[in-house]
Amino acid sequence: MENSALFWALLVTAFILISSIISHGRSMKAFIKSDAFKQKLDNFKKSKTLKTVIMLMAYVAASSSVLAQEAEIAEEVTVSFYTSEKIYVLLAIDITLVLIMVYQQIFFSKLINIDKKEEETVQVEAYVKQTTSKISNILTDAVPVEEEKNILLDHEYDGIKELDNNLPPWWKYGFYISIAASVIYLLNYHVFKISPLQEEEYAINVEEAEQEVQAYLTAQALNVDENTVVMLNDASDISDGKILYDKFCIACHKEGGAGDVGPNLTDDYWIHGGRINDIFKVIKYGAQNGMKSWKDDFTGVQIQQISSYIKTLRGTNPPNAKEAQGELYMEETTTDTLNVE
Repeated sequence: MENSALFWALLVTAFILISSIISHGRSMKAFIKSDAFKQKLDNFKKSKTLKTVIMLMAYVAASSSVLAQEAEIAEEVTVSFYTSEKIYVLLAIDITLVLIMVYQQIFFSKLINIDKKEEETVQVEAYVKQTTSKISNILTDAVPVEEEKNILLDHEYDGIKELDNNLPPWWKYGFYISIAASVIYLLNYHVFKISPLQEEEYAINVEEAEQEVQAYLTAQALNVDENTVVMLNDASDISDGKILYDKFCIACHKEGGAGDVGPNLTDDYWIHGGRINDIFKVIKYGAQNGMKSWKDDFTGVQIQQISSYIKTLRGTNPPNAKEAQGELYMEETTTDTLNVE
């Protein structure tokens, strides 16, 4: 819920900033085209730097429509999954828009005051040149065009000459950061082994997941299988087993286990064994004689209840019982039982 609120707050902020930039850009566009601004320009010498400022302002104003289109696209693709990654992206967008708006305001302010004293105009030109130079150094670190003759190389092909410019700082420092990251990675994963490698992390995650599943099954008493099942003697368990038997098993084994399509469950002869483990296994996995597998329909506890109920049918001799099938099974003298109260 907190991520949702932050996500929408950042999104609304982004749209407000975009709207402000568009509105400001339109104002600058109108101002640049106005007679008042043209009059200001006529009063001063139109330097190359000043023309650059004007072109930049016109570009910012013209980009308003592009920002509007981006806002519409952002609104269409916005989804309701408030992940941390999307929140960070929106935060970065908001910060960028704030910087654009501040930078736009500074230039607009300089243009409005362009008809002040001549020394102030010089300051505007110097400010623009200094700012442009800083941005250029950060992004490219390239030599100014008027000084390119000093870094020309002898290599030339098809009239194209090669310059010996420095590598862009963003690329160079990015490369240095990647080297530092690789050293940290090596020390972390292979030298000091603070963090596990991918295969080890996968094995740990699998083991933790298995432990969680086992804990859940234990808590829910669903981890009963053919190896751990024991006879239930509690009346409620036998009653629950009878309800399940009457609903799902009576069609093949008849009421009271007399046998029909399936074998008689009340005598001492069993096709697949008469132990509680054998009965549980046949119900769970089925048999080749037509008995289906019920492991996807019943939990381990429910199969245990049905098996326990079937064990109580021994010797009840229901009417019209089916003839014996399978091998004689003699009940063991000691049987593991579980009394549930």
